[in-house]
Amino acid sequence: MSSAELVAGILWLALTAYAVLAGADFGGGVWDLFASGPRANQQRSAVAVAMGPVWEANHVWLIFMITGLFTAFPVTFGVLGLALYLPFTMAMVGIVLRGASFAFRAHGSDAVGPMSPWGVVFGVASIVTPFFLGTAAAAVASGSIHAPGGQLASGFLAGWTTPLAVVTGLFALSMCAYLAATYLMVENENRPALLADFRRRAIAAALTSGALAMLSLAISFSEGPRLLQSLTGRGLPLFVLALLNGPLALWAVWRSRPRMGVGDRAMALPGPTRPDHLGDRCAAGHVVGDARRHHHRRTDPDTVALASISRLQGAQSAAGGGEVNASRALLLTGGLATGKTAVAREVVAAAAERALRVAAVDLDWLGWATGATLGVDELIGRNLTDVAANYAQAGIDDLVLARAVLNPLSLRAVREALPGWEVMVVRLDASRSTLVGRVRARDSGAELDEHLAEIDEITERAINTAPSAPVVLNEERTLREVALEVMRLARWID
Repeated sequence: MSSAELVAGILWLALTAYAVLAGADFGGGVWDLFASGPRANQQRSAVAVAMGPVWEANHVWLIFMITGLFTAFPVTFGVLGLALYLPFTMAMVGIVLRGASFAFRAHGSDAVGPMSPWGVVFGVASIVTPFFLGTAAAAVASGSIHAPGGQLASGFLAGWTTPLAVVTGLFALSMCAYLAATYLMVENENRPALLADFRRRAIAAALTSGALAMLSLAISFSEGPRLLQSLTGRGLPLFVLALLNGPLALWAVWRSRPRMGVGDRAMALPGPTRPDHLGDRCAAGHVVGDARRHHHRRTDPDTVALASISRLQGAQSAAGGGEVNASRALLLTGGLATGKTAVAREVVAAAAERALRVAAVDLDWLGWATGATLGVDELIGRNLTDVAANYAQAGIDDLVLARAVLNPLSLRAVREALPGWEVMVVRLDASRSTLVGRVRARDSGAELDEHLAEIDEITERAINTAPSAPVVLNEERTLREVALEVMRLARWID
């Protein structure tokens, strides 16, 4: 293998990485533009969450490929730059507008709510860019660009304006949409309703891609004999692999059919707006009064765990020396304004109708104190131990707990306060536009500004603290529907 072939192989790998990774980002913009149904806002929110950390980094592959091509093959770089100047320019304009619109919309007061002008620009640019890159690829693959002696002779429209190029551009676009939909399925595997939405889109995009691939193959018999010759020549193994992999990938997507729950029966009803910002402030690390000045008196987590176990065992003995009746605790966590306390209360109401003995505890109130010499997590843990024993003595079987748990130590404190209990964590969620609306409805003044600034951070921390916890959407349906879905997840009801 010559050095030129080695460099060409490296550049091909970079191009493949860009097509797979950035292609999924382009597809995300497509689904953002065509978000529909009762969960349109959640679909756009899922796209934004998935793209946010990586959309800029993926263009590094494109930059690497361009600079590598310019350095190693300057003549080829010059010929392609001239022959494909128009489609490359359209693609570059799309990349710039797409990035700018995504940033402008994301930093607005309502980043992923109803469709905005910036959202339209973002979606259209996400369609334009892969389409024109696909037409450029068709021009190269079909051998339509001629440059004898390194001088362009085929003109500025050759190759990328043919029917084969148009079909290839549409194929590139549909593949980007297919990639994005499958990635978004994985990103939302704990959200059955959204998973089903993106699964349907993935199947539609896969079928469209397959049809366009067959159409481009048929057109290449007359317009792209060089492309057809390459596919049936040295490229035959890869061509056969693609033919086999396409149906296999579609089968994998089809087999991932989620178990549909209450989320598919969403109702157009507003979410709860009960003020639960006290819990959010406390859980976010805002300790009232002098507690922050006494941080040097806090005991280490192991000491807290031992103290919790000892206190619970003492409470059990005081209750009669037997085991505590309650053995299951359901912890509702989530970001600001996700309705944790409201759902906990509704779980108790639903349990009462089914003769279940359940009590709700807002954990933030167990640590809401001024002048405390203990840390918030330790204070909540100690109080929870005694509260659980008292409820057990009163005949309560199960507890539903509410708190925005934003770090692993806070979650550990809850578990260690209930030794021997089965503690299940469920994260409540809603679209950002819904969360912003709830915060605006309940807060005012400096508190409103503070909470609006903290929405994204607190949501991200809640996700990172319990990344594997099942997610239940709390919007566009009644509290009772949300409560019943939570209880089914906890296997409290069938």
